[in-house]
Amino acid sequence: MLLVCETNPTKPPSNITWMKDDDIITTGASSSTREDGGLTVTVGRLTMEVTREFHMKRIYCVGSYEETILRTNTILLHVDVPLVDISIINSTNLPMAMTENEDVTLVCETNPTRPLSTIIWTRGNQTLTEDVTSTSRASDGAVVAVSMATFTVSCDDHLSRIQCSGFYKSTRIASKSQTLFVHCIEKEDISGPTFSAGVGVGMTICLVPLLVAAAVYILWWKRRNTMKDKTEPPESTDSAAPRQSDDGHNTNMYESMDHSARERKDTAYEELHMQVYENTVFQPTGSLDHVIREDV
Repeated sequence: MLLVCETNPTKPPSNITWMKDDDIITTGASSSTREDGGLTVTVGRLTMEVTREFHMKRIYCVGSYEETILRTNTILLHVDVPLVDISIINSTNLPMAMTENEDVTLVCETNPTRPLSTIIWTRGNQTLTEDVTSTSRASDGAVVAVSMATFTVSCDDHLSRIQCSGFYKSTRIASKSQTLFVHCIEKEDISGPTFSAGVGVGMTICLVPLLVAAAVYILWWKRRNTMKDKTEPPESTDSAAPRQSDDGHNTNMYESMDHSARERKDTAYEELHMQVYENTVFQPTGSLDHVIREDV
């Protein structure tokens, strides 16, 4: 900022002093003179960098000539502090991991500005309007804009980018985006264990009677075969074919059966001891040599 203050032509020259409210300004103040009709005009200059500390301060110059002191009208400074930075203060450099249906709160802040900046949130191409709270706090003669966005993530938010933007007059500055990494709970994840447990219980309920029935059948079958082995005489391998005697005669063997076997066969048998009947053997001449019947 450059301010110039001049006196009317005087003789001797006048002095100029720069003031900020009730404080004398020495930094950046300079003075010079010029001739005007045999008199001297005093010129004072104030060159300074405006900072936020000058906001709403009164700047003026005072001219002194012997015992005369005059002051100019004051200049009330209104210092704007521009928006130069905005960020999500609880963001991470890596994707923010979370689970579906989890609530997340992100906080966005601007640098101290004057006047107050405005913050909006975006998720992808959508603007977040619900559950957004805006506050502010004073900082070094300026105001920090603070905005908190709370939302519930879904599978559609996976790898989406959350960003806050600050608006200051005609200036817009966007923060670095925060990527969301959402772990989605699939239907199988929810119903799988329950379904598996239900199927397991159902199969158990169905299999138990089948296993019991199978076990009963096996025991009954074993017991039946055991009883059959006890009641039935062992089959003779010799009964299938007629035996031959030592002399070449064919011999039929008949064994007697016990009482239980006869009842089971429901057939009347004459109880016999072992009898051997020799078949009649004919000579090639066709004559009957002999018939032998022998009781054993």
